[in-house]
Amino acid sequence: MKRIFSTLFFVFFSISAFSQVKLSGYTEHILGVEINASKKMSLELRFKETRNRSWFDNEALLFYQVFHKDYYGIKIGAGIDANFINEGDIIEALVVPVQFEVVPFKKYDYFSLVVEPSVFVTESDSYLRNLVGIKIRL
Repeated sequence: MKRIFSTLFFVFFSISAFSQVKLSGYTEHILGVEINASKKMSLELRFKETRNRSWFDNEALLFYQVFHKDYYGIKIGAGIDANFINEGDIIEALVVPVQFEVVPFKKYDYFSLVVEPSVFVTESDSYLRNLVGIKIRL
């Protein structure tokens, strides 16, 4: 368990030394850290509070930028919804998000609004989750 966390910590912070970092806040009590690995690819690690508030679930997502203009863009991605604390299955679902990002103020281009519909596929079910949030580029 410690090995997984230390590996993720090393990867995310070694990449961030050479790229941009964005902090995200979404509906449904989700916080995220996004790192641009290249011009078109980015990684996002999300922490979300569970319903009984006893631990946090994690999402690890890889995004590809399909379309980008100065003040808006579209990304598609793939990732996993994981729970490293609960015993049993670590990977709970596969996630396929489509992210729409808009920079509403020309002067404050480090601030953006995000809308993201995501499809979750579990072993027995699939469902759609919609997130609305903000991103702040550091």
